[in-house]
Amino acid sequence: TEQPPTIAHWRGHGLKGIEVVCHAGYCRHAGRIEFDALPLSDETPFQDVARRLRFRCTVCGAREYTVRVDWSGFNAPGMVRHRGRHGSDALRGGDHS
Repeated sequence: TEQPPTIAHWRGHGLKGIEVVCHAGYCRHAGRIEFDALPLSDETPFQDVARRLRFRCTVCGAREYTVRVDWSGFNAPGMVRHRGRHGSDALRGGDHS
């Protein structure tokens, strides 16, 4: 059977950490934590991060959250970052104008 991705797997793809997003009501506060700051082994399955670490929202105090890989700052090969119409960053193929 295929093993779930580990922290080491995501590091190997150039990703630096996790993003934790609050799901209490309309809070939606988000925070980023680098893998190096986590008290977990690189061999920890990523799906276990939320179970092993208990987070609390620093805005509303809730413990309802999602943990996901932090994709901010990641540029896939062949992709370039540009400014969108409203000033937001977006990715597009490097071959297109």
